[in-house]
Amino acid sequence: MVIPFDNRPGSTNKAVSVGLSFDIRKFPKPTDISPDEEWRRFLTRFPSIYEQFKDAKPVRDWISSDRLQISLKQTVGDRWAIMAGGTGSGFLDAIFSRGLATSMEVTNALAARLLKALKDDDFTAERFEYVARVHEINRTNNDRTASASYTAWRDFDLWNAWFRVWALGVGLGDLKLASTYRRYKKTHDDSILPDAEEPLGLFYSQHKGFGELYNAAVAKMDEVEAGTTDPKEASRYIFNLVRNAKFNSAANHLGDPERHFINAGAPWTTVRTLAWLATSAPPEIRTLSMGLLGDMGRKPHPAHG
Repeated sequence: MVIPFDNRPGSTNKAVSVGLSFDIRKFPKPTDISPDEEWRRFLTRFPSIYEQFKDAKPVRDWISSDRLQISLKQTVGDRWAIMAGGTGSGFLDAIFSRGLATSMEVTNALAARLLKALKDDDFTAERFEYVARVHEINRTNNDRTASASYTAWRDFDLWNAWFRVWALGVGLGDLKLASTYRRYKKTHDDSILPDAEEPLGLFYSQHKGFGELYNAAVAKMDEVEAGTTDPKEASRYIFNLVRNAKFNSAANHLGDPERHFINAGAPWTTVRTLAWLATSAPPEIRTLSMGLLGDMGRKPHPAHG
């Protein structure tokens, strides 16, 4: 994982955060070389990655750890709650960078409940049970997604299929949050905020259709990992799930394994998606998409600091 610190206008920090994760079942941590040597050996195996780092200079010593995964059995209690979702309640894998997003979801869920607890002078754990569920659903789904991704990397077709499941879930989740934001700006009604219903979690997990698709795809990936299903067969199965999902517009081509580049904002894609929303989309997707036209062409808010 490569995270540049100069990724916005005005940035002056040229440093880059670099993290490298290995599946220790296949690549046990070496004990006879330094972390720096382990990094350099990795680069020699992948010339294209070497080209990215051939002129890079470390600003601190490399660090190599043992197993990364940690978790807490309890995240809330009487008069205390864990805030950080990415590292505070546990850490699984850096893939998809879920730590910050989860922490924001936890903070959002905790803030409203904490204000009410202050008013009532009641900080018992029961009042923060929802926060614990936010931690748990994010950790569980992140674990399942990361595990399936490691399984998928053994075969390009399988990764091509699994990535579509992730992309579909993220798109639906973004649609959900954008719709909630629009409605709240108009009404300032707290009852429509995400923490007034089942936790959103890693994806749009409370949507029945996507939840079923995600669970079926994960189960198939588990079969591949267990050696009971061929990766090519699993790829075809997952693409079929995505292609036949009634809540997914065919205009985005997520169900087409031959479409390796998807631009959801392309003019023709937008037109077809809008036609689908008007005629065939499930009611809940159509409702979430209200206001989409108003967002199109709107100038982004200028960055400032």
